[in-house]
Amino acid sequence: MKTVLLLGQIFLILYLSTTVVFAQIELSTVSVRYQLHPNSVEISEPQTETLLVNHRISSSVPVYKLYKQRALWFALANVAFGTAGYFWSQEAWGTSSGKFHWKKDWAGDNMAQNDEISHIVVAYNFSKIFQPVYQWLGLAPSRSMTYATLHSALLSTLIEYPIDAYNPLQGFGTSDLVANYLGCGLALGQYHLPVLKNFKLKLSFKQAPWISNTHVVAGTAEEFDNEIYWLTFRPVYKRVDFLHLGLGYSTNHYKYIVEREYYLGIGTTIPEVVSILSPKIARWISPLNMFYLELHKRLD
Repeated sequence: MKTVLLLGQIFLILYLSTTVVFAQIELSTVSVRYQLHPNSVEISEPQTETLLVNHRISSSVPVYKLYKQRALWFALANVAFGTAGYFWSQEAWGTSSGKFHWKKDWAGDNMAQNDEISHIVVAYNFSKIFQPVYQWLGLAPSRSMTYATLHSALLSTLIEYPIDAYNPLQGFGTSDLVANYLGCGLALGQYHLPVLKNFKLKLSFKQAPWISNTHVVAGTAEEFDNEIYWLTFRPVYKRVDFLHLGLGYSTNHYKYIVEREYYLGIGTTIPEVVSILSPKIARWISPLNMFYLELHKRLD
């Protein structure tokens, strides 16, 4: 059963990656000829322009073309990390060796929706992380965001089915799957609605995850208690644009009945601090933007 599930996972990831190879065309620079005088002048122009000079119209449209070698490496990386992630999930959450069954994941898991919120936050951030990767492959920015969202949705679906669905300790979670798609949808919607650009979903830890969690990722209710999920807002003021105000949610299982926790916070992220000195390095470590480094106060 493990082999079948693993092969299915690899096939789906590889299928998505190779579909991109035939779905888009690579970015290239287009030359535009400006007819100013009898002698023409050629200027390279990467964006769309329409010119009417001396009753002659010249136009350029950006053309996108896939970098096939990059796409190949990307596909291979998906297979490699997908395979490693599968075996890691089996160690962290239990083996997918049972029968298909449903999980009481909304109110029946004694998690107070902590798990669902984690799915929203993670799916949202992975959608944003994949977007520059697809641009690096040569896709247009908007198309890159679409593929990034689909990529994140596919990965999160594979976690629910078959990994959790056949895990005796887990089960297929309907609300978890809906939360995954909601996180992906929020990332895609935010991309197309710039008015929302200063709102983010992030997470932080009460203790370092490699200390408090057995396998770094949360696997038990008590390990989920170590995470705080944040809705943040960046009030841009002059050059102080790296601070975020946050409203956080977490839980604790110190008592028999799970207790909800709410927080107010102010903080930033490592890439935003690094960008003050080196924007180039900050772009390379941009995935770390999902982690909120904050000072917080719990609301009683």
